[in-house]
Order: sequence, then structure tokens, then C-alpha cells
Amino acid sequence: MSMIPILVIAALAMGLVLVVIGWRGRRVDEHPVCRKCRFDLEGVYPSRTTCPECGRDIEPKGRVRFGNRRKRRGVVALGGGLVVAALVLAGLMVTVAVGGSSLNPYKPLWMLRLEALGSNGTRAGDAIDEVLTRYDDGDLSAGEIERLVTLALDQHTDDQNPNGAAWIDAIEMLRLGGQLSEDQHARYLSQSLVIHASVRERVRIGDPIPISVVATDARIGAGRSFVLQIELGSATVGGLPAEVASSGTFLIQGRRPGGSGKSSTLGKLTLPTPLSAGVHRADATLNLRIRWQEGVPFPYDAPVVSSVELPVRLDVEVVEEDTLQVIAPTSQQRLAMGGAISAILSRSRAGDAGTLHLEITRANPPFGGVFRVFVRLDDTRNLIGDQMLRFPKGQGSVTHGFNVEGIPQSAFDHETLDLILRPDPDAARTTVDIFEIYGEEIILEDVPINRIPRLGSGA
Repeated sequence: MSMIPILVIAALAMGLVLVVIGWRGRRVDEHPVCRKCRFDLEGVYPSRTTCPECGRDIEPKGRVRFGNRRKRRGVVALGGGLVVAALVLAGLMVTVAVGGSSLNPYKPLWMLRLEALGSNGTRAGDAIDEVLTRYDDGDLSAGEIERLVTLALDQHTDDQNPNGAAWIDAIEMLRLGGQLSEDQHARYLSQSLVIHASVRERVRIGDPIPISVVATDARIGAGRSFVLQIELGSATVGGLPAEVASSGTFLIQGRRPGGSGKSSTLGKLTLPTPLSAGVHRADATLNLRIRWQEGVPFPYDAPVVSSVELPVRLDVEVVEEDTLQVIAPTSQQRLAMGGAISAILSRSRAGDAGTLHLEITRANPPFGGVFRVFVRLDDTRNLIGDQMLRFPKGQGSVTHGFNVEGIPQSAFDHETLDLILRPDPDAARTTVDIFEIYGEEIILEDVPINRIPRLGSGA
């Protein structure tokens, strides 16, 4: 509910109460008074039984009250003013409602702040927009702008804030206006990240412990981007030091709240030699560095504007047996798996070499898979870069894209190519969520190649 109706009702009720209190007045003495004509009966009552002013019989109980009262004109005036103000505001509300306009331009800043914090959806967004309009028009003082920056950053901290998109717009507008300090901008970028870490829950003694990180596209303005570098810092497993090998770089792009994330197997922990089978606690530190530069869409070499350490605590079960099951499929399972995977090849040509773009789509595969991808060209198997195709079973329809540079001229003389997906159990053991993989090669024969002409080639 808007604050305006509440204030109107409160002002009207308070005004009426004040008018009644002021009109009744306050007691100034203890004289007997005729209740009918309010004549002061001091020296008359109770020796006489009639009021000398109005002649009323004053002997019966209740015909006389005690204490003269004096009206409190200031209280009456204050109450009347509140009543008039409430009625005027109510009339304005009706006029605005009939005309389809908004009361926000007439609201004080403190009221807009309360609505921005205490409301959801349209009303909060409209309140924030009005505050920004006043900022853009130069109607806010330096102190009010600083308080607005602090408020917006505080609200942006919560990635579940229902008004998150409006606060992001506010921060971006204030940033473009030069109102954010370097520290405030670094805070904005740092708290815009939503990062989740996970570990392979069951690991065989002697195998490394893979740690995966999901870095969700940042809660910053659409069209903005920065580079997030993540390193796995010092770590222990079961209280014993573990050797760390890791690195990860993400291009983080702005989005509205609720976007998707990008995952990567960030690094691996080598189990300490004395560690026995059982459930152990893995403690590690993620070292985050944010690189950003105004106007640079891919700021991989931009300056580091923020550094953050993020602690990670996860449980892992160490076992003696292999944690990966390699499935030897039946003929029926082989048909099901082959039918769940399809591919599209595209090529662009420049001189003697070009780019091959491969898209592999898997639709609810009955098994998980970790494959190395090869292309068969002139009866020769060529590994496509160092590309790996990883997926757990099920999970709907998802397309994986690969770009491979420097494809030899001979590849562009073909209309189709054969793709070979070769299982890689060792790579599967470095994933956090695949414990069962398809165990045979999958051959996709005669995959058509679509030619993409170079710009300006006329072809």
C-alpha cells in the first residue's frame, strides 16, 4: 500500500481528535457549573436548588458538573489544519487517479526512500525513478547524493533483492555521473558476483580432488563486462596440507538478476599421502581478481580494480574403489545414445587456412559422457584442438560450441566430414558431477559443412 493514503487517514484522524480535545478545553478550577447553561454556581450551589441563570432544577444528580473549562484555541487550530490538509491531499489523490498521473513528484525524499525500501515491484521502481529524476535535474544536494550512493550499494549487496534491477540502474546512472569513488566502484563490481564452488563428492585414493566454480554473469548494467581471474589458494584436506594446481579466467557480462552462470573446473587438490579412506573436510581459498576498464568490452589486460579472498569449505569422501563407472552399452543403448547427439559444422575461409565452428547438441542423453573430439579427414583422425565434450546424463537439450583456428586447406574441399567422440575416463574423473560415462566411441558420419563467406567477399 502507498504511503499517501496512510498519511491521509492518519492526518484526518489526528486532526479530528485534536479539534475535539481543543474544543472541550482544559479544567481551570473546581467550581460547580450548571450542565445546561454552563453558569458558574460558586456561592449558589448547593444552598439553592435552581440555576439563577436558566432556572433549571439543579438538585437531581448529574445536573451539575465541577470545573470550568477554557477552550484551547491553538489545539483547535492545529487539528483543523490537519483536517484541511488531509482533505486537500485526498482531493489531490482523487484528481491524480482520475487523470492517470503520479503523486511521486510531490512526495518528499524521505517518503520516496521508504517506498523504495518497503515496496516490491512497480511502486518501488517508480520511487527509485523519481529520486533519479531529481538527481538528473540537479535537485539533490551533495549530501543527499552521497546517501543515495550508499543506499543503492547497500541494497545491491543482496542478490535476492526483488528490486535489484532498479538499484542496478540507479548505481549505473550515478557511476556515469561520476558519483562513485574508486573504492565504491570496486565494491560494486565485487558484490555483483554470484559464485558457487563444488567438489567431487567421492574420490578414489590417489586421484586428485577436482573443484569446480560457477561464476554467474554479474549484477551490473547490461552491456558492461569485466574479467574475473580466479586462483585456488592454499588448501587443506582433513587438516593436512594439499598441493594446489589451478587457474581460471571468466569474461563476466552484465545481466539482469536471474541470469545463467558459467562453470569451469577451476583446479585440483592432490590428496595428502597419509590421508585415509573416509569423509574429510576440504578447506581452500579462492583468490578473485577483477580487471576492468571503461569502454573495453574484453578487458583481459585491463588494470586490477578489486581483489577478494573467498573461503570455501566442502566435504569429500575418499574411497578405495574407482568412483567412475564406464558403461559398455548394449545395441539398444548404442542406438539411444547415437540418436541423442547431433552436430553442425560451419567454415569460414581466409587464404590457405580458416576457422571451423562445431556445434554438438545433446538432447537428454541416457548416459553421461566425457569425450575428446576428433574430425576424420581423408581417413586420418585429427584432434580438434584440445576440445573436450562433457555432460552428465539427461539435462534436456544443450548445444556445445567449439571454434578451431588454422584449419588446413584440404578441409574446405569437402562437403561433409566425420566426427569421432572418443571417451576419456581420466578426464571424467576430474569432473565434479560425472560418475558414469558412455564407454564406446560415437561416430557421426557425413556431418554437412556450411560455408560462411568472408565479409566483403561477395560470396
